[in-house]
Amino acid sequence: MYDRSCSLRAPNGLAALRVTRPAGRAAGTLALIAMIACGNGGGGEARRHAPADAGRGPYALGHRLRERSLASIRGVILDRRGVVLADNLLSPSGPTRHYPRGDLAAHVLGYLTAPTADELARLAPMGYGPDDRIGRYGLENEWENYLRGKRGIEPFVIDAQGQPVHDAAAADLLRHAPRIEPVAGNRLVLTLDAALQRLAEEAVAMYRAAAVAVVEVATGKILALVSKPSFDPGVMSGAPTKAELALLVADPRKPFVDKTLAARYAPGGAFAFVAKIAARIEGVAVDEVSLDQLAAVATELGFGAPTGLGLNGDVGGRVPTQGWYEQRGRFRAEHARQAAAGQGDVEVTVLQVAMAYAALAADGRLQVPQLVERVETPDGKLVSSYPPKLARTATASTAILDEVRRGMRLTKSLSGTAATAAVRPSKIKGAVPGESHAWFAGWAPATDPQIAIVVLIEHGGDGEVATAPAAAIAKGWSP
Repeated sequence: MYDRSCSLRAPNGLAALRVTRPAGRAAGTLALIAMIACGNGGGGEARRHAPADAGRGPYALGHRLRERSLASIRGVILDRRGVVLADNLLSPSGPTRHYPRGDLAAHVLGYLTAPTADELARLAPMGYGPDDRIGRYGLENEWENYLRGKRGIEPFVIDAQGQPVHDAAAADLLRHAPRIEPVAGNRLVLTLDAALQRLAEEAVAMYRAAAVAVVEVATGKILALVSKPSFDPGVMSGAPTKAELALLVADPRKPFVDKTLAARYAPGGAFAFVAKIAARIEGVAVDEVSLDQLAAVATELGFGAPTGLGLNGDVGGRVPTQGWYEQRGRFRAEHARQAAAGQGDVEVTVLQVAMAYAALAADGRLQVPQLVERVETPDGKLVSSYPPKLARTATASTAILDEVRRGMRLTKSLSGTAATAAVRPSKIKGAVPGESHAWFAGWAPATDPQIAIVVLIEHGGDGEVATAPAAAIAKGWSP
């Protein structure tokens, strides 16, 4: 080692040499810190250990190896036909989540925000950093572990003053610490059909608040899921202003509530087929059916419990029994009549109704609703696939189910055609005095059901209001 006058104090020409293993790197990777060597003005021992191209004067004075974290790249979300619903915009400052279809399927996709301090403390061991974004709603939240990528590492060299250096000594240090590229997250391929989703959203665009669910009868795959009003996931994933957030939070229509999964409604006429099945099982008229028989049929068809989609709240609703009323000390015979009419204390979600109608059209086979078809690597290799899953099969006989289906068919055809079997649109008392919700529930085509369609217009007044959106969806659907 030489002092500042280059007098020999130690061998090998190194005034200081410290070997460390930076956290997160494989054993054997070396970082050389604070190397000082003498140039042409001093002893030959130092010159022999400096690279030939080091030039005159001090070499690698105070060089330090440092690392910067490279942001992870989130996985892409695609519809069933490969249409991109969520991807990333890349820039020098890092990737930004991008929703190229605007607010299309916003409640399904969700949005991202930065982690809070408490969340960061919990998530840091999993590789999250303060500049990461995490899913807050929809699929972005529920499929976070699949969508998030892995952060990369970029080593760099600074001098004693903390300034980046790019000389030969820096290059030598960097040879021992290669750059680790970020790994993109997996991509989700959905059952959703972007074109049908757009059509469904446009069909209810004129109404202040509405919900739509369209599912495949045979599989339970969700083709469209609409909740209105909505939000812009791009704005929510960026930096919404206080004014923008205040407007959304103050909106009495509750744009952050998924009206297909988290809102509960009295089903009215959309529940009539349940009462008809229960009455046929008991061999009585609909207005004489027992409450417990009604509840048993409703439960078999998926009412009274979450659908299993596991998204945005997915509430179970309520199917009261005689015991439920007795626990509250108020069971009366009229409760059965109210429940048979889809009113009283019966509460359902829009997706529950869609799955139940799909089950009726499929001879009582109730499917678990599905939104994600498969997970793939960024380059398209299969990670996981999710085949349709049967929840249960209703115990009502085929004869009873056929009779109920025949009674429904063409009760209200869409657009004057025989293309759709449906219940008559119903007018249901809403939360606002003097106003009512409008339902339409059915399937298409009438004689070969392929899709179940449910439309709810909040405070829509006349039940016929829900027919026009359903007709537009039935006409625009293609396998």
